[in-house]
Amino acid sequence: MESKQRIILPPPPTAPNLLCADTKENKLYWDRSHYDSPESQMRALASSSTLYIGNLAFSTRVCHLKGQFESIGPVKRVIMGLDR
Repeated sequence: MESKQRIILPPPPTAPNLLCADTKENKLYWDRSHYDSPESQMRALASSSTLYIGNLAFSTRVCHLKGQFESIGPVKRVIMGLDR
C-alpha cells in the first residue's frame, strides 16, 4: 500500500504584506480617499476578508472559484459581477 505524504503549506500572505510583494523598495500605496493615514488602511486590511479578482474569463463559474480558494481555507460566499 502506498503511504500518503501530508503536504504542509505555509500560511497565506496577509493583505498588508501583498501591498509591497513585488517591489524592491517598500513603497506603500494608500487610498487617501478612504483612509486618513497608511496606518488606518493597514488596520482595515488586517481585519479584511474580502478578495477582488479581476480579468476572469466569462466562462468562469462560482464553483471554479470556490474550488480554487477552498484549498486555502473556508469560503463564505462568492459574488460574481455580471458585466455583459
